[in-house]
Amino acid sequence: MRASDRLRLLGPSEHGSLRSAPQKYGGRGGEPGGVWSAAGALLGRSKQWYRERRKMDLEIEQSPLESKFSAQLQDLMGQEEQICAMGPDYVQGRAAQQAAATFAKVDELLAVETKRYFETQSRYNQQRWQSLFRRHAQEQSRFHEELDARMRAVAQHVGAAVDAAAPEPADGGDDASWAWPSASSPTAAQQAAARPAPGGDDADADRRFDDAERRMRQGRKRVIQRMRAATAAAWREHELFNLSCAFGLQLARVDAEWAAYESRLKQEVDARLGALDARRTDAAPPEVADHGAAPRQWRDKEKQSRLVHTAPVFEPDAQQDGAMPKIAVSGRDEGGDKRLFSNGSQPRARSPAKGTRPGAPARPAAAPSVADDAERQVAELRKGYAKALDRVEFQKANAKKWIHRQKTRMTIQIDACDPVCRFLASRVAAATESDGSKARQAAAFDARIKAHLGATRAASEAAAAQAAPSAAAPRSAAAPGLGPGLPLQNHAAFPAHDGSGRRRPPTSDAVVRGGGRSQRNPHHLQQLSKSFGGSFPASGAGANPYAKAGGRRPNTSGAPSRGRVRGGFSPIHNAGARKGVDASGLGEASMKATPLRMHRRRAYAAPLLAAVGLAGAAFLGAAYVSGARPAGNLLSLAADATSLRSATDVAPPQPRLIVQSEYEQRLGIPIGDGLYGHVNLVELHVKTRLTLAFPDARTEVNVGSIRWEIGGTDGAEGDLPSGRQVEARFVQLGLHRVAVKSESDVDYHFHVTARYVRREIRDLTDADRTRYLDALAIVYRTPQADGEKLYGSNFKSAAWLVREHLYGAADRSCDHWHDDAGFLNHHVAVTMQLEESLQAVDSKVASHYWDYTVDAVLGKNYSRSVFFDEAWFGDSSPAPEQDHVVNTGRWAYTPVLKGAEARAFSNITNPYGLLRSPWNTNPIPYLMRSKYTMGVEDALYQMPACADFHERFVQLIRLLSAKGVMTFDDTWEYTHITSVLSDTRVVCDWSAVEAEEAATGATNVFAKPECYQNTTCPGHKADDVLPFTGLSWATDVTFTNAQFYTAISPSNTNLPYVYDKLTTWPACVNRTIIPHEWQGTIDTLLDSELH
Repeated sequence: MRASDRLRLLGPSEHGSLRSAPQKYGGRGGEPGGVWSAAGALLGRSKQWYRERRKMDLEIEQSPLESKFSAQLQDLMGQEEQICAMGPDYVQGRAAQQAAATFAKVDELLAVETKRYFETQSRYNQQRWQSLFRRHAQEQSRFHEELDARMRAVAQHVGAAVDAAAPEPADGGDDASWAWPSASSPTAAQQAAARPAPGGDDADADRRFDDAERRMRQGRKRVIQRMRAATAAAWREHELFNLSCAFGLQLARVDAEWAAYESRLKQEVDARLGALDARRTDAAPPEVADHGAAPRQWRDKEKQSRLVHTAPVFEPDAQQDGAMPKIAVSGRDEGGDKRLFSNGSQPRARSPAKGTRPGAPARPAAAPSVADDAERQVAELRKGYAKALDRVEFQKANAKKWIHRQKTRMTIQIDACDPVCRFLASRVAAATESDGSKARQAAAFDARIKAHLGATRAASEAAAAQAAPSAAAPRSAAAPGLGPGLPLQNHAAFPAHDGSGRRRPPTSDAVVRGGGRSQRNPHHLQQLSKSFGGSFPASGAGANPYAKAGGRRPNTSGAPSRGRVRGGFSPIHNAGARKGVDASGLGEASMKATPLRMHRRRAYAAPLLAAVGLAGAAFLGAAYVSGARPAGNLLSLAADATSLRSATDVAPPQPRLIVQSEYEQRLGIPIGDGLYGHVNLVELHVKTRLTLAFPDARTEVNVGSIRWEIGGTDGAEGDLPSGRQVEARFVQLGLHRVAVKSESDVDYHFHVTARYVRREIRDLTDADRTRYLDALAIVYRTPQADGEKLYGSNFKSAAWLVREHLYGAADRSCDHWHDDAGFLNHHVAVTMQLEESLQAVDSKVASHYWDYTVDAVLGKNYSRSVFFDEAWFGDSSPAPEQDHVVNTGRWAYTPVLKGAEARAFSNITNPYGLLRSPWNTNPIPYLMRSKYTMGVEDALYQMPACADFHERFVQLIRLLSAKGVMTFDDTWEYTHITSVLSDTRVVCDWSAVEAEEAATGATNVFAKPECYQNTTCPGHKADDVLPFTGLSWATDVTFTNAQFYTAISPSNTNLPYVYDKLTTWPACVNRTIIPHEWQGTIDTLLDSELH
């Protein structure tokens, strides 16, 4: 329908208000020549409202805090700093009481003023939100009024068209004797038109397809809405939990740092005492070495910038080259900066002796004996050590006190902001629900418009048929008062015509044509039934024996095929004569990338629409022509909801299945942050709660009558347990059916997808972490042959995995695994082999990971991470006296394969016959660690931060790229970095040297290989075959690089694992790896998909 035709439907009075409606509301109406859709227009406006809400949220979140404290509080905080600078010697007795009172008064005033400031800010923000929601409500009201105006115009047009098409009374009969039949008394023609048209099976399959697809979208939308509402409602508890964890880590850090400081201090004191004991017999006094490095200033500007309006956080002095500060009383340096400990290099001047004139030369004192001098120095040393310990305790108490103060302030901020968050939790959820409700009403409006236009067309065709029975049906109908012929057949609600004037039967792209008949591709239907629990025939009259994965039945009729499939999966095939993935069934349904979606042009049966539309036209035309108006909002179009549902063919909302594992409940994060496309994703071997949620009373059944049937579990949930909730533990990988039955013969069927979930090791429960570490220890300590006998062929020992890595990385020709495009594939595959080996030992574990970014904040102190606890992975850098061997915990003296056994197992060893790299000249056959290489700590490397990531991030960007959030180039190439020493692009051919050595039986140390510059090493090109076979999900399949990259797509439902978090990275800014400008796009995308 052209834009001019749409304006004609409005009449002259409404032109001004709706002339820009397509541009204002978006949707299909904004396209030239498109058909205006109320649902599309409302969706465009809903997106705009959502963007405005997100913008408001970001503005409030990013607005700077500009709190100003009172002069009294600023003065008290100044006194507090002076007290802390004086140290423990000056805070004793009554001074200590005064100091404690000052500290308490600061805490009290700080809490009061902080609360007052944030409550004021919260009230202001709530007013802004209320203003925004009021404006949105007004815009919604105007939108609905404009829809009413459109409906009035359409109803007037329908009535005029019906009157114009009415037959003249026969034999001069009275006009009043004729009337359009009502909906309760259909004519014979209407009854004939209501009978199923040819191809009814296809139309019914189309309808079932649409219903199932709609239910799947609505179910996912409701789950996400529920989770967002629950998160917002529990915002305060969530934030307080995060706050407690963060400040708990800060307190633990204070204890750890000061404990290490005290330990070093004690070592220095013991060393000095030992030196004094050794020199008691010497005549010369002991020399005290000046360790030089001045202690760090206690006022750290960086910390002050982060902790706004709080006193400083104390920490031990930064040491350089292992130097220790001298033990002395506190003081100030020449610059006046306050210090924790002074150098003490300048001795304090002694006061003149009693009875001596000022300025008179001092009498020479008697020289003390060596023993007396040593005893005096020991006493001073012990006294200074005691003062130093007092000062350590004083500063540590101050540090903890200010940490608790900061926690108190942030807790007050959370409490003050909680009313706004709860307000948003209800209003945003209500707005989202309202958007969904209005969208359904707009869809009903569109359906009614189509029905009324169908009535007009049917009336016009009936009149034309009576006037000229032998003539072909007209291609357009002229509506009185609307100008030239209105091309109604271009509307999506009517079937197209061919040149002979005959209607084509309803078609869709899910129908494969050939041989003069229409058949639905059964493969598509079976995939859909697997995706959302539908039930479609796989054989019989509707089956297609030629259907393949992503393919079609051959066209044997010569006519062009009309089937189009969008989003189908692409099976992968190996090049050359290698084994293809079809050998394992990967060419069929097991390798689908995403559930198939049928993209088709909809066509409706005109006779049926005419029957429905005539009744609606009679009602609305009579109502508006006579001046009457139906009660209520015209979007409902009738008071009788039953007739509305029958007219628009909208099924009542279906209940949804909500799944949530124990980890999701505890951490508050859905698996993969909800980005995976798997239907009802559940975690293997973890207790999962399944909840049947009813959207309204129309679908709700009696709680006591519900019965569950769940596949793929261990049976712990019991025999057909009753109730809306049930807890189950899934133990079988794959897709499982969940049936919910009731005594009222109302049954619901769902599917769940069970996968292993790789989690950050810190997030695991103690029991799950112990299982993982125990299985990993078995992999490291069990020889390959013994492991295969005990655990099966999937078992791969650590020695086996190390050997594979050596074959790839230590080959003297070139590095097949690193410094080029094959890096990701090789390491993803070897991790899969490790995971399957772990599961051969214990089927309940996965290959969990360490998020380095969490510990990157520790810098060089990363060894303080919990990962290096004795119960986890052991010491990060054992002492040199222990040969750097890990000698405590579960990893104590973990052996390395050596000697003849190693040489028989691997062609590559180190010079000492150990299963290590050839350039690793370490002769000790145990697991070792060291922070230093040639005296350089950590080889000048740092822990990976948020800018460094691997497979988990690659899965995320591939999902976002598939959803259109970002552009990700999958082209197989690699940009070489010349500054990296190992990235040489040199490949050497040793075959001639090896042949010569084999012939002579001696090693020629002077032989040289043939080397080639600017050459890609085998293993990095797209068609290179990878050495990984026997993976459980791809048995007996050999992959090339390109094929394996396709196979590990996160959309591949064949992969046995997923990650716990994709966008959530706790150590990154705002706890996410997603750039700030993408976050709104991702949320908008999810909402648009759910609409």
